[in-house]
Amino acid sequence: MDAKQDEVIRPLANFHPHLWGDQFLVYDEQEDQQEEVDRIIESLKLEVRKEILVALDATEHTSLLKLVDAIQRLGIAYYFEKEINQALQHICNLYGDEWNGGSPSLWFRLLRDNGYYVSSDCFNYYKDNTGSFKESLTNDVEGLLDLYEAAYFRVKGEVILDDALVFTKTHLENIAKDPRRCNSTISRHIQDALERPIRKRLPRLGAIRYIPFYEQQGRKVKVINNLRGKEDKQRNHVASTVDSYMKQHDTKEEQVFDLLNLQVEDAWKEINQELLVCKDIPLRLIMNVINLARVIDTLYKHDDNFTRVGEEFKDNIKSCFVHAMNL
Repeated sequence: MDAKQDEVIRPLANFHPHLWGDQFLVYDEQEDQQEEVDRIIESLKLEVRKEILVALDATEHTSLLKLVDAIQRLGIAYYFEKEINQALQHICNLYGDEWNGGSPSLWFRLLRDNGYYVSSDCFNYYKDNTGSFKESLTNDVEGLLDLYEAAYFRVKGEVILDDALVFTKTHLENIAKDPRRCNSTISRHIQDALERPIRKRLPRLGAIRYIPFYEQQGRKVKVINNLRGKEDKQRNHVASTVDSYMKQHDTKEEQVFDLLNLQVEDAWKEINQELLVCKDIPLRLIMNVINLARVIDTLYKHDDNFTRVGEEFKDNIKSCFVHAMNL
């Protein structure tokens, strides 16, 4: 057989040059300071645990939900897994589906995120007698954000949350662009949420973006925040999914993107459903799957950031491993 017939010719992938050099090969740990840092961390952890216990013993538990939310969004929940599980189990046992405190969207999101099935009927609270979302909600930025984030924990068939997502997106987009309705900090916070909600955001990257916002809100900064601080289309041997679908169904690129985005949202609903029904699988194992989906969203939402590393992805790497955090 002719040797040329056995030769496999693969098109070049056109990977860009290495970006980081050898800057990650050297780590200069200040050993003389580590003992003092460890002591401070342990002291702060003890103080946060006390705050959780105080909120847990209260007669009303909205503040407990907000404390758990802050701990999770600041990226320090791994220190307090036992306390958080205890708190959410207590709330589930005490209220069931009949939550009567404040922030029903936050209650719904935190419990579903931790595998508790609670009914979406609680969102009827946000509707008026005509079945529309209350007009007063459009003036409550925090309430809109909470409802928006909760909507991403919906499963198939929860029409009220599908409607809530459309409603909140529309109003939050308008608010973020209006300097009369929010300052630059709130505007950036809204834009971050619209770009990637909590459900789809990697926890570490979410914490890095949330910390500056949290600092300016002045909520327990001296304790919790101090603790937190201590391309297929370009390879000519592979057709992209979009190209293949356009050719097969004779449709426009924009329509294909809309269809694929809808399929992505349906897949997230299925993930949410499985989280609620797979009781024989440890939550920590399920979260590995969810975090993989978050990685995919981070890498491929707008472009192939794995093959062609863009500015956003480079900024993510620098935020996690290069730039120091100012506290």
